[in-house]
Amino acid sequence: MRITNCRTNHMDTPLGFAMDRAVCTWVAESEQSHKQTRAQLRVALDEQMQNTVYVSDPRGNPDSTGVSLPIPLQPRTRYYWTVQVWGDSGDTAVSGVNAFETGKREEPLLGDWITTPWEDKKISPYIRKRFFVDGQIRKARLYMIGLGLYLPQLNGQRVSEEYLMPGCTAVDRWNQIHTYDVTEQLCSGENVLGVMMGDGWAKGRFGASHHKTHTKTYINAYYLKAELRLELEDGTEQVIVTDNSWKCTASPVLENSIYDGEVFDANKVIPGWSTAECCDDGWDAMKKAEDVPLGELEDRLSLPIVCKQTFQPVGFIHTPAGETVLDLGQNIVGWVRLRIHEPAGTTVRLQHGEILQNGCFYNDNLRAAKAAYVYISDGKEAVAEPHFTFYGFRYVKLEGITDPKLEDFTACVVYSDLPETGWFTTSDERINRLFENAKWSQKDNFLDVPTDCPQRDERMGWTGDAQVFCKTGSYNMETYAFYTKYLHDLWREQEKNHGMVGHVIPTMLRQSFRESAFWHGGASVWGDAATIMPWTLYEQYGDKTILERQYESMKAWVDWILRSVVNENGIWDGGFQFGDWLAL
Repeated sequence: MRITNCRTNHMDTPLGFAMDRAVCTWVAESEQSHKQTRAQLRVALDEQMQNTVYVSDPRGNPDSTGVSLPIPLQPRTRYYWTVQVWGDSGDTAVSGVNAFETGKREEPLLGDWITTPWEDKKISPYIRKRFFVDGQIRKARLYMIGLGLYLPQLNGQRVSEEYLMPGCTAVDRWNQIHTYDVTEQLCSGENVLGVMMGDGWAKGRFGASHHKTHTKTYINAYYLKAELRLELEDGTEQVIVTDNSWKCTASPVLENSIYDGEVFDANKVIPGWSTAECCDDGWDAMKKAEDVPLGELEDRLSLPIVCKQTFQPVGFIHTPAGETVLDLGQNIVGWVRLRIHEPAGTTVRLQHGEILQNGCFYNDNLRAAKAAYVYISDGKEAVAEPHFTFYGFRYVKLEGITDPKLEDFTACVVYSDLPETGWFTTSDERINRLFENAKWSQKDNFLDVPTDCPQRDERMGWTGDAQVFCKTGSYNMETYAFYTKYLHDLWREQEKNHGMVGHVIPTMLRQSFRESAFWHGGASVWGDAATIMPWTLYEQYGDKTILERQYESMKAWVDWILRSVVNENGIWDGGFQFGDWLAL
């Protein structure tokens, strides 16, 4: 017998995730036994499993699809657990040691909200804090949130392999604190914590209100809040928090947008900007932000957005229009990483599109989205990729590259960190390709939110699309945690709408748009995501925690229907309905 797939809240070793409770799951495999007859869980505060805080009854048979640990979880605490399983043939096995670590929980995030002091709030900043550590570090955790988007560094190195933090949430309802283990990146003596910031979903042009006369964003300034907590070997603790001692200056990111892409001027790069060697005497002081218009701060639910795969493009196409187009051979979401060899002042421009038309590059189907990456060379060889955007594309029109070589380009496939769990193969390669196309569509649309499309000026989590694909998506990938976050957004917005469910989650609508009957929500099939998705996840994974978590949401949606749109005969005959591909 062997025990595999040990997860906490359906994640591998989660760090700093929101946990009303810790739910353990596992898979027991045996050549002798057909089923589990007994199991015993142990939970401890040390990896050696000596300092135990819970041991279950060895005669019990807890369900491997979801066991809620009956222990009060403390903030900022690492827990370790094992499970021993007995089979109906008498064989037994003990799992390896598994771990999870809580985040801030009910503790407030220390520090001030800080923002740039400049009148021009469009300037994407470098931000840094120099600090001194007097002693050897035993453990270090960074608790941080930045909006629009943020990219943290310590002593010149990225804090994590994640992108587009803190993800896409219902910004006016809740926002995510991310936790990072930075123990290995710190040293005794002088250190520097640095942050780059961009617009993203909260500050940039995004959502249903992005059209022409509706350009108001959730926030019109960058906001950052952080708590760096160090435990030293001598038992003392040091805490560094955001305040007006942090400094800022303009970064090389001149423009950035989820829809439009990014403009990067390498001539404005400050070498070593997040290291102690960089002089910041001329930098401006950050200022304390007053009246920050954001929802509650909570521990994260979003899975990390990461580069899941890289590959080389298949070739170049020289089109009838005289264009040079890079062909990846596959539609992806993410970006192209490229090596730059151009003279100083050269502008390299990459435009992204899904299809060719009459043999030429075409992206008019993206509507108002520019979907471009612009790099202004400083004359030095460099590897370039965007920081605060993503594209849905197969083809890239190249401009400003003197002699493009295929080996200078790498396709980066970016989506939420979801393990693949389902495969399908037949003797017919056409059917195999059809299945792979469906799986690629899932990869392309599972970037923090289950979106409708990843390329044009939309990319929103339409509830109808999300619920109809939920079961298929859960065969292909381990989606339980991914959908838990989405349904949390759904409920937080549903609360303010008296049980009604929006057409897209997060709604991403500004107040003036909420008066519109169309954008307000409450459509059959779309709103039904509130009830269908939790039940589908229970059917697929057997863990009833999602039903307990979403019960109030499920009930509120049904109550809203009965209260608002049902006639005396019990027939739905009111409100807005889509005449769409998931029509009533």
